[in-house]
Amino acid sequence: MSIVNTVGKGVAWSTVGTVLGKVFMFANIFIILRYLSVYDYGLGQLVLSVVSVLGILLLPGLASTIVADLGAERARGEFGRMKSIFRQFFSLSIVLSVVAWAILFFGSDIAARLSGNDAIGYLLKIASFSLLATPLRMISILLASVELRYFDQALYGIVEEAAKFVCLVIFFFWLQFGLSGLLYAIVISQFVTALIYVPRSLSAYRVFGGASSGDEAAFWHIIREHRKWSIATSYVGSLGQTLQLWIIRLLLGTEAVGLFAFASGIMGQVASFLPLGNVLAPLLPRYVDKKIDFARYVRSAIKAQVLFGVLFILAALVALPVLIFIFPKYALAVPIVTVLIWGILPASIVSVYTPAFAALKQQFAYFWSTVWKIACTAVFTPIAILLWGIPGIGLGGVLTLSVSALERTWRLKRQLPEFSLVSKDFFSLDIHERNLIRTLLESSKMRSLISFLMPKDR
Repeated sequence: MSIVNTVGKGVAWSTVGTVLGKVFMFANIFIILRYLSVYDYGLGQLVLSVVSVLGILLLPGLASTIVADLGAERARGEFGRMKSIFRQFFSLSIVLSVVAWAILFFGSDIAARLSGNDAIGYLLKIASFSLLATPLRMISILLASVELRYFDQALYGIVEEAAKFVCLVIFFFWLQFGLSGLLYAIVISQFVTALIYVPRSLSAYRVFGGASSGDEAAFWHIIREHRKWSIATSYVGSLGQTLQLWIIRLLLGTEAVGLFAFASGIMGQVASFLPLGNVLAPLLPRYVDKKIDFARYVRSAIKAQVLFGVLFILAALVALPVLIFIFPKYALAVPIVTVLIWGILPASIVSVYTPAFAALKQQFAYFWSTVWKIACTAVFTPIAILLWGIPGIGLGGVLTLSVSALERTWRLKRQLPEFSLVSKDFFSLDIHERNLIRTLLESSKMRSLISFLMPKDR
């Protein structure tokens, strides 16, 4: 099967999963935004940001690079090495999740005393259990990705959102819980989904799990060789996301965090319809020895994502008045959304670069690129807020994403001279790019649009 067809299959299932998942996701968002005040929603985001900071102990940045390593080993038929790498990664993830949970669970009382609010400690205790569920979710998605089981990847999010919906109904409307009900729903839905997925994860593991273990030191060799920079990247990345929330909290207050969460949530929903970064993650490592093809696939994916990104941005802006009508408490978030949503374009480029750097094993370069992005956040966000207030939140985000996209383009060009993004033919499509976009559209059941926009090449 060609990479175009494989990508098409991946995007098809990703699209199905995204659309079906959105049904439950929008239902969950509707319940949360209608039930919680803007202040409670913002406080919830701050609590989850603390969990995110402790989550760096789980080495989240390592998962994407392990996918690349396992994909490369699978292409070479080295099932024994796959087994060794996977088992050691899984064991390490479990141990680290317990350590992270213990730190947050028992340290929450200290946080409560420092903040002078006992509720903070209680909320952190609840949220801490999501750290124990994280490795289970990570392993299920990793196995599905390596084995190109796009259906499993797509279904995971649907099951998790459906479980969260049931939990929210119980905790909000039956038990009458407030913000704590949201945190309970998040944690319980993660564990329920992980348990449901055990049979599918075992099925994917059996593909290589029966092989004799290969080099038992393979995983640690990978860490020493270059994956340590993936871990460092995840550290600064998590800190950067938290930094943005706390800058907003310090300059504008907790309610502003809630408004930003509403705006970034819309942006995140739009970005989820641009899945090529995730689809390419296990595929690009198979083309690292074919630099011209590698560069072409990265470039074509970026073009496709930018094209569809523009369409989705326009759709989001058209739908914005409807969302504000449904959630009038978030009317003040409109200036943030109308600016921040344009960050989809540079974000769609960056999302393709992530698996490209992983496949090329350029974690050191990607680490410094992430540091650069965090520096931009630390500079642009407070300056934009001080100059323009609430609308400055969106502008700071767009500036950060845009500068990051330019910087990563430069870095990728240095590592892959065959790659070129800025050129006079960026807004035209060659035969490979037309075939890729046609496949994406066919995967979305949009054949009538294909025949109108792109007649068959002769």
